[in-house]
Amino acid sequence: MRFIILLSGLFYSAQGVFCQTPSSDPNWQQIKHWDFTTISPATFLNDWIIDPCDDQFVHSNGTSEPAFYEPENVTLTSLGAELSIKRKIQTKKARCYQPDNLILEDGFPNLRTESYSQAWMKSVDAIQYGYMEARVKIPYGYGYHAGFWTFRDDSYPFDPLYGAGELDVFEMVPSNSQGTYPNNYDIQKTNVHLNYAVGAPSNNEDIQIQDYREWHTYGIKWGPDFITWYFDGQIIRSINNPGLTEHLNTIFNLSLNPIPTGDPINTSVTPVPAKMYIEYISWYQPRLNCGIINSCYYDIASHVEEVYESISIGGTGCENELNNGQEKHFRVSDFVAIEGTLDIKQGAVFSIDIEECY
Repeated sequence: MRFIILLSGLFYSAQGVFCQTPSSDPNWQQIKHWDFTTISPATFLNDWIIDPCDDQFVHSNGTSEPAFYEPENVTLTSLGAELSIKRKIQTKKARCYQPDNLILEDGFPNLRTESYSQAWMKSVDAIQYGYMEARVKIPYGYGYHAGFWTFRDDSYPFDPLYGAGELDVFEMVPSNSQGTYPNNYDIQKTNVHLNYAVGAPSNNEDIQIQDYREWHTYGIKWGPDFITWYFDGQIIRSINNPGLTEHLNTIFNLSLNPIPTGDPINTSVTPVPAKMYIEYISWYQPRLNCGIINSCYYDIASHVEEVYESISIGGTGCENELNNGQEKHFRVSDFVAIEGTLDIKQGAVFSIDIEECY
């Protein structure tokens, strides 16, 4: 991003870089919205997959999730989508498309008995770049894994080891978060995983937040060059995008963390049943123009606040102004050049925000 600002004449004040959460910014457009407190069951099942054939996580270190995914564990309530962990003894396949007697990575047969059931839901549609936001209330227990993440599943079994990329808005995993249980219900794990199959590194950081057992809003803003995490409308982390460029589906899960296969969970620190609630989720994208403005005399008051590739106004003898009570924000991907006289009257607001055209 390059700025060239050469000003003469009266210059009152620019009000700094304009920045706000995209969900409250009229220059971002909402492209998807699901209010799970009012959504019809038909629409929900049309837009979200709760297929019980989501594969149970099984690992080569001898651990596995001690629960199967069940569609009945995702329900709609007055609080939103309810994801549950329940006590339910049953015998099923860990990977439903594989033979019963296949020995999996943990050394146990594919057909196995577990004592619990858990919940998972994935959006049918995928998004590439933009902003997503959800309001969520999360349970707390040592063996829980609560997630709000995006992933492209391009092969079976459903496992990040085989996928193209993963972006975690949050993972709440008390058993491997910083801090000492039971005092770490304020740690949000934020992760970016590229394709493990080609040895790509992960970019992970634990962020301290307020008590996630209460309702909070979680968001992530993602573009070709950046990834930014939000908590209750405030930026809590921002990094350069390490190369996550795929269209990704959105996933919510409430699961039990992997333990040695066949071992019982400790219900004194991992109480069952447990419930996570999602009130809503929304997807946004900026209003993109990606054109070029190049003008000596420019009507700033009539400027359309879309994202432009570059903006160049003014020049020798050129005078431009923004009057009292007017507010305009330039959104630009490459550079802004302002030359000549820019007269910003007292009470006016003018600012520049860095956005990407893609």
